[in-house]
Amino acid sequence: MPWSEALPPDEVDDREVTIAWLLARDDRTEEAVARLRRCPGRRAATDLVRLLVRQGRCAEAVASVPDMSTQRAEKRRRLGKREEAE
Repeated sequence: MPWSEALPPDEVDDREVTIAWLLARDDRTEEAVARLRRCPGRRAATDLVRLLVRQGRCAEAVASVPDMSTQRAEKRRRLGKREEAE
């Protein structure tokens, strides 16, 4: 069983974001950016924007910010998963 199936979705996302942060600290920015782009959630999006801005890639950072409808859809998806689990 892959590790992603063994962990709850929120913990998988946290792990991926943590790995991306470590990659960025090791000057492996492109790997960190690629990993963050694949991660859903507000924390990953925020970390991606911060990383891109720190690299002087402001236009890319602005383009990566989810619009309001995307954020609402993500919130509904998360709430739906919680209700299914209960």
